[in-house]
Formats: sequence, C-alpha cells, structure tokens
Amino acid sequence: MINKNIKANKKLTELITLLIFVCLIISIFYVIGLKFVDGFSNTLIVDSWYYYHMSLSPFTGTNAPYTYRVLTPFLVSLLPLTHMQGFALINLTANGLTAIVFYYYLKKLEFSRLVSLVGMILLLLTPSLLYTLFDIALVDSISFLVLIGSFYAILIKNDYIYFFMVILGIFNKEVVLLSLPFYLYCKFNDGGIKNAIKWLIYILIPVFMIFISLRYFTGFNSYYSIENIQQNINYHITSNKILNNPYLAFGTLWIAFACCLKNIKNNFLKKSLITLPFIFLQLLIATDSFRVLFNAFPIIIPISLYIFNTDRKNIILILMLISLTITLLYFVLTLKSGIVIGYLILPLEIFLSICLFSYYIFLSKKSSKLI
Repeated sequence: MINKNIKANKKLTELITLLIFVCLIISIFYVIGLKFVDGFSNTLIVDSWYYYHMSLSPFTGTNAPYTYRVLTPFLVSLLPLTHMQGFALINLTANGLTAIVFYYYLKKLEFSRLVSLVGMILLLLTPSLLYTLFDIALVDSISFLVLIGSFYAILIKNDYIYFFMVILGIFNKEVVLLSLPFYLYCKFNDGGIKNAIKWLIYILIPVFMIFISLRYFTGFNSYYSIENIQQNINYHITSNKILNNPYLAFGTLWIAFACCLKNIKNNFLKKSLITLPFIFLQLLIATDSFRVLFNAFPIIIPISLYIFNTDRKNIILILMLISLTITLLYFVLTLKSGIVIGYLILPLEIFLSICLFSYYIFLSKKSSKLI
C-alpha cells in the first residue's frame, strides 16, 4: 500500500512538473512574440480569417473546407473573452496538453524519461507549433491534441478513447482520419480481416453521419477538384520557399528520421509508417506544406529520437553540422528577406544542435547509450 502511494505521488509530481515546465516554455515564446513581433497573436492570415469569422457565428456557412471545422470556433464563441483572446486561451492550452500527452506517448514507446523530455521539447519548438502562437486564430492546436490522442489510444489499444478522438477530430479538422488506416492495420494484425472490417464499420458509421450532417447544415462544397489540385501543385512550385518549405515541418529531424529508419526498435512505430503516404498526399489539397506535413509528428519525432541510441559519432557530428548550417542559413535568408516566419526554424535547430553536441560529448566519454 505504501509503495502504491509512493508511486502515485511520483507520478503526480512528474505531471505537475511537466505542466509547469510546458507552461513556462510556451509563455516565454508567447511573451517574446508579443514584445518583438508586429501583429503577433493579433493577425488574420487566410485560414485564420475564416476561423475568426466563424467564431462570430460558428454554424454560418463559409468557404470549404473551413466551414466544416466548427469545434474550435464554437468553443471560442462560448468564452467570456474577446474572440482573439479566446483563440489564444484554447490554442495555448491545447499546445501544452499536446506536449504532455506526447511525453507520455514517448515513454509508452519505451524511451527513457530524458529522451522523452527531449522529444517533448523538440515538439514545442517545431515551427508549426510556434506558428500557432503567431497566427492564433487557427484550429490546428486542437487537431494536434486529437491526433496525438488517437495515436496514444492505438498504442494502448483503447478503442473507446480512439473513437472519442475521431469524433472530436471530425468536428475540428479532418486530419484525425489520417490515423484510421493505421488503426485498421493494427486491428487486422490483432484479429484478422474480420476484426478490421468490424471496427471499420463501428468507426465509419458515426463519422459518416457527422461528416454528412456538417455539410448539410453548412452547405455541400467540394475542394477536391482537379482544378484545385493543379492550383495547389503550382503554388508549391512557385511559392516563396522561406515561407512554404517542407523542411520547416521538422528541420534536421527529417534527416535524423531517415538515418534511424533501419534501427526502429518498437513494432508500433514500424507499423505507423503506413500513415506517412496519406499525410504526404495532403499536399495535393493544401498550400501550407510545413503545416500539413507536421501531422506526421507522432511518427517522425519518435523515430528521429533513435539517433540518441547510435554509437556512431560521425553521424552525430554530421547532423550537428547540418543543424548549425541550417540555423545560420535561415538566419541570413530571413534577415535579408524580412519574412519573420523564417525565424521559426531557429529554436528547433539550436536546441537540436545542443542535444547533438551533448550526446557527442557523452559518446566521447562513455560507451553506454541514452535509450
């Protein structure tokens, strides 16, 4: 009984410490943004313009696909705050909860506490999460929370939590459905084709009903047309690469991920790779490439963390040099172009460089590993 109480107290202490730590990181970047960046957390840029006006009247139809993403604007409309303050409160809270769930997700994947903490900080410093602080009137933050929640539910094999996440997600943004092929694949591995079909029916019937209902009340619009896809492809080719760059999704973690693909220890992460093609296909119907590709964070970041399990110092050194080069390159290009969003990559790359340098020193002194 005493041992159980000690364990419970340790878990509670860990959770409280994480909450304080995450709040501190988010608060620091938010305050820095308010002080030094013009229009920070008070600017409406395309997507956020639609979501802001939806918060004024959540169920009034607007352009697709924004009009179907009613959850965040609806929650904002309920708060006794200005609408921009409401978006800030909801999205900052969702970002913090996403980071904490991600930490426990990494621990469940059998990463050590130290590496799980590093992974959580890397997540908080990604350009996509930092961007949600600047362009505050978005629905992305709750979508990130729902997405990591769905992956965690699949990991612990809790169908009820997964079902809840899918239902919640379909009201906020369709990205949660990216986890569905992976969920069904796991069901197939656990119980065969009949089991997969059974759960497909259980999930799709309510999802389809919500999907149709949202479109019935807000109007049936299609944004999957060939013309729209062609326009998006052309945009990706011709847009400013500082602003619209797939590399911004994870920075040098992309390269770490590629280096670790052959060394994935966890079967769950190996299976999760099936999700990536569906995430990449989003580029055909979306313009912000780094924000779209960031939906792979439950896969890319954990696999990239296996870099801290290698004993090859040359790989660590090369990644460190790449990260430092990217930091310098983006600093110079952003300074020259004046596009402040280019600075978003710097916190991630600087912290990653510090972690890689620390691990390089660690390998130089010891032969043991962090994981």
